[in-house]
Amino acid sequence: MNMKVIGGKNLPSYWERFNRLQRTVDKLGGMAMYPRGVFRFSSFEELEQWKMNHRLNHPGPQANSTLLSSVDP
Repeated sequence: MNMKVIGGKNLPSYWERFNRLQRTVDKLGGMAMYPRGVFRFSSFEELEQWKMNHRLNHPGPQANSTLLSSVDP
């Protein structure tokens, strides 16, 4: 059931947004970008440097053979 909100944004349903999030995570290869755990930093700059190092070392999305085979040349 769709509801129209007057004066606001008509957002997709909860499940449509959840499915989109799941597809995005699947495209990323299901791998977390950062290691799990609790980390403490002495400054905001140290945190940003740590995040940048992990982003650069992240393997990135992996090729999905089912997606590639479904694309027509």
